[in-house]
Amino acid sequence: MKKNYVMVAALLFLVLGLGNSVPVSKLLKTADERGTPENSVLVYGKITPGNEMNFVQMDSSFPADRQDIEFLSDWVFCLAPVAPGSLYMAGYANTMIIKKFIGRSFSVSGFYPLSGSMWDFRTPSKPGLYYYGSYDFIKSNEEGERVTTNADPKKEELECLKELKKEFKKTSWEGVIQKRIDELKGESK
Repeated sequence: MKKNYVMVAALLFLVLGLGNSVPVSKLLKTADERGTPENSVLVYGKITPGNEMNFVQMDSSFPADRQDIEFLSDWVFCLAPVAPGSLYMAGYANTMIIKKFIGRSFSVSGFYPLSGSMWDFRTPSKPGLYYYGSYDFIKSNEEGERVTTNADPKKEELECLKELKKEFKKTSWEGVIQKRIDELKGESK
């Protein structure tokens, strides 16, 4: 019965646009207010530009939450800091699909079933950074599974971290981001 209440609450957050979704500029100004590396997880990754997605927190042991992906550059996105161990399910996606043989572009929107999709994720139980990955949204949807954009995930993550570092300068996240950059650079030597 409790699960049904969570599903209904999540659906209301999704449809009514409630929750903790905030514009990037406000997200970055309030990063430390929304969570720190000691008590939160910062989710980041890369996804094909021109997409919009949101995620709904579905684990009833955590507060209800809705997160829109916020682009920091053409490909790199992040979410506001979230609770460690929380479960986010894809709720809505909107993308530009270009069909060359037609010569026109179409915007395709869709709601994902809240029972699960290939885009869902659970944040690590330990606070800090979480690299979601680097995916080609259009190819992924065509093939019914997540399709990575590059064979070198360390390079992709490093690109994301460089964007995050610029955006989260002078917040408590800056040192954690730099530490992960140093780790990745050390692994590539």
